[in-house]
Amino acid sequence: MVSLLRHDIDRLTWHPLTYWDLIIFVTQAQHTFLDIFGHMDLVEYAQNRMRYGTMIDHLSSAWGDLTEPVNTQWIGCFTQDSAVCDELMRTGVPVWLIQVENSLFADMNIIRPVLLTFPDTIV
Repeated sequence: MVSLLRHDIDRLTWHPLTYWDLIIFVTQAQHTFLDIFGHMDLVEYAQNRMRYGTMIDHLSSAWGDLTEPVNTQWIGCFTQDSAVCDELMRTGVPVWLIQVENSLFADMNIIRPVLLTFPDTIV
């Protein structure tokens, strides 16, 4: 990812670009930089808690709830897998579990069910 960002910056530095090409290449460089920044956050903050999740589960049964508070600076993610949802929630990543209502477990804590609607005017 770093070499891709370096390549994007080199293109911005050395190649003559029109105004619209410049906007596209700056946007691409910003996108790559945000990917790198997000990956570094994942590695630094969440990956260790994901890796040691089973150990944390054993400790939490002895010491109480060890989940991290939700980091409100992160965008979060959507998932359909409840195991992935549990891992991410334990690490403090904002996560939304997307499932139909009849496939949810009885012990799940549902904060707010959402009815999915689709616009009629888009073809």
